[in-house]
Amino acid sequence: AITLVQAENYDALGEKEKALLYFNILTDVLNAGDDEKVGYSWLRRGEICADLGRDEEALQFFNYFLQMYENADPAFQTWIERAKSGRAEVFSRLN
Repeated sequence: AITLVQAENYDALGEKEKALLYFNILTDVLNAGDDEKVGYSWLRRGEICADLGRDEEALQFFNYFLQMYENADPAFQTWIERAKSGRAEVFSRLN
């Protein structure tokens, strides 16, 4: 089974396409259950797409994540700030 740790390891090794594939699969598999891991996967998909220069996709992932966490517990503020920062960076590249 694919895990978040495996996806993060691929990213750390610079294998961003494989990391993105793993996060894509995780998002689909986890959608029925673990909201926290699903949200994290959406955030990471945005970050990795931004790293790969896939800005339109990155914006979609960041926006979706921010919609999911619009009224989130303060414990998720770090993730929210990462998504907002990533979205702003991508948006500035597109304009």
